[in-house]
Amino acid sequence: MLLTSNGFYTDEIKKHFLELVGGATDQKHAAVITTASPLKANNPFAIKAKDDLNEMGFGRVDFLDLEFERPDILLDKAVIYINGGNPFGLLHHMKRNGADRVFRALTGKDVVVVGASAGAIVLGPNIKRLKDDGWVTEIINK
Repeated sequence: MLLTSNGFYTDEIKKHFLELVGGATDQKHAAVITTASPLKANNPFAIKAKDDLNEMGFGRVDFLDLEFERPDILLDKAVIYINGGNPFGLLHHMKRNGADRVFRALTGKDVVVVGASAGAIVLGPNIKRLKDDGWVTEIINK
């Protein structure tokens, strides 16, 4: 797992990420989860993440919106990149569609999960201490 505030921002972060991936990337598939941002796949940070993964040689990089798409798509990915945005909305949709269970199923598998900004927050132990706009009470109580 790689947690970062701003994605593959430096060469050092990219190098560490590729060490985690291990080996050739051309046969590996990746997903960029765009759910946290209202811009979804049009978010400049999501586009940059996809471009970075493509430049690192990944065989296929897809966008995935957990608000509308099935999380089981993640089961065949070598890399899952969770983009930033609203962590409360992201967590809500992850729980609502079962993505949280998919992530638990991936534990111990040879999958690198990257959390950027909100993506890093939802991968932490909890988000109870963050200020929110009304989402937190609904999410924590589910």
